[in-house]
Amino acid sequence: MKKINNDIAEICGAIVGDGWIQKRGCSMVIAGHMTEDRDYYNQHFISLFSKNFIKVNPKEFPYWRVYGFGMYKKKFVQELSNLGIPSSKKVNIVRLPQWIFNSKKEIKYSFLRGLFDTDGCIYMYKSYGKWDKGFRSIYHHKPRIVITSVSKDLIYDLIDLGKEVSINFKGPKIRKGGFKYNKNNSDSYILEINKIQEIINWFEKTVKPKNPKHITKYLKKMTINFMLE
Repeated sequence: MKKINNDIAEICGAIVGDGWIQKRGCSMVIAGHMTEDRDYYNQHFISLFSKNFIKVNPKEFPYWRVYGFGMYKKKFVQELSNLGIPSSKKVNIVRLPQWIFNSKKEIKYSFLRGLFDTDGCIYMYKSYGKWDKGFRSIYHHKPRIVITSVSKDLIYDLIDLGKEVSINFKGPKIRKGGFKYNKNNSDSYILEINKIQEIINWFEKTVKPKNPKHITKYLKKMTINFMLE
């Protein structure tokens, strides 16, 4: 198996978040939003992956309306499989690779960085307290980190991992699925971090996301929040 380091952990986290290995183990694809994630791939993840595996180039996948890259060298795909990335896009049963739990804290943070950069988000919510009036009760101003997955096992693995590195995930909440947009949608499970200091730690001390869209939203939302304190 490839030697585990921070780069490898981050790459595996990103693939768990937004990638998959083709069922026969001949190719791997990872892709995100066509426009919002373009800078992340161009400025960070392409070079990270190319340095540790094989040179790849980003592209648009018009059929799926996503942006990312594919890798078609079986040798390197097998290395990813050996690291615990499952074959085929079995998103409802994906779990954290076991070696993550046996790794040092920095490795765990790197894995969470890759996962959050590809499959997480930061939202703003209104205040619903008894004494919240005016701007606070009308506009979304309270930041929350959110990670969502249709894999229940993955979500509970993340809760366990968070406990090991003093990250306090709240949840999971369950969003019921159903038939929508002409397809059968599975239930999804949602984890949140909603305390201001824990969000600051996530962005500035522990996980340190690299996706520009997350960083931009964090800076904007935290500025709004501090102005209201």
